[in-house]
Amino acid sequence: MQKQAICHMTEKEIYETIARLQKYIFGATWGRNLDNVIQEYAKLLNVEVTEMLQETNYRIHKEPKEINLEALKEEIVDIAVYSNAVASIVFNDYEEFQEALSRKVEKNKTRTDWQINK
Repeated sequence: MQKQAICHMTEKEIYETIARLQKYIFGATWGRNLDNVIQEYAKLLNVEVTEMLQETNYRIHKEPKEINLEALKEEIVDIAVYSNAVASIVFNDYEEFQEALSRKVEKNKTRTDWQINK
C-alpha cells in the first residue's frame, strides 16, 4: 500500500484508505457477518463518543476544567474513522455514501421539529 500524506488526500481517498486499513486489521472476519460487524462498530463508536464527552465539562456538579482540545480532536477523529469504516461495509462505495449523505442533508433542511427550520 502506497503511503500518502492524509492532508493531501481527498475525502474519497480517506474513506477508501480507512476501509482498506479496517479490512487489514479485521482480516478474514471483515464483513463476514454484517450484523456482528455493525454491532462491534456501534460499540466502538459508543466508547469513542463517551471518551469525547469526557474531554468536556459535561459534569455540571464538578468544577469546570480547561478543555484539552488536542485530546478532544483525537476522539473526534476516532469517531470519524469508525463511522467511515462501518459506512464502507454498509454502502457499496464512496459515491453511494455521499449520495445518502446529500439526501440526509436535504431531508434535514425540511425538518419541522428543529427550531432553525421554523
